[in-house]
Amino acid sequence: MINPDSLTAIGKILKTHGINGEMSVTLYDIERADLCDLQRVVFILEGIPVPFFVSACRPRGAEGCIVAFEDIDSEERAEYFTGLEIYAFDEDLPERSDDNDGYLTLEDLIGYTIVDSDGSTVGLICGIEDSTENILFEVEHTDGNLVHVPAAEPLITELDTDNKILTMNLPTGLF
Repeated sequence: MINPDSLTAIGKILKTHGINGEMSVTLYDIERADLCDLQRVVFILEGIPVPFFVSACRPRGAEGCIVAFEDIDSEERAEYFTGLEIYAFDEDLPERSDDNDGYLTLEDLIGYTIVDSDGSTVGLICGIEDSTENILFEVEHTDGNLVHVPAAEPLITELDTDNKILTMNLPTGLF
């Protein structure tokens, strides 16, 4: 039996790729977990952690890859996994480097859930948008859409590193 506490979310299946069961994946933190370096991953299927073995993987873009798994050999079978998170066994991931003197970086927050100060869940941080002066969290909103949330320190009210929850006091009408 797989202990869910021994797993870390590393990415998400975006869509199928081709007709042979390959899938397009976005990775939460390519420096922490590169799917192409792993031999096995876990999907939560009907509430049960189920292991799958990577049969092929190639990078795609800066934070993604195209992956194939053993026993998933058609577009129809791959479609079932669209939208699911991919988990890695903690023991398969490299240790985090401690080059930031104990401080978290914005990239460290990828995979955290943002909760508004009113208690409502906003969504999961899946990336950082830093191409403009105002840095934004890329968040998969609870409605499934990608939204941008200002990554401004004054908006952050609490950080729960144990449960990977970032509580923010977000402006009314942001979504």
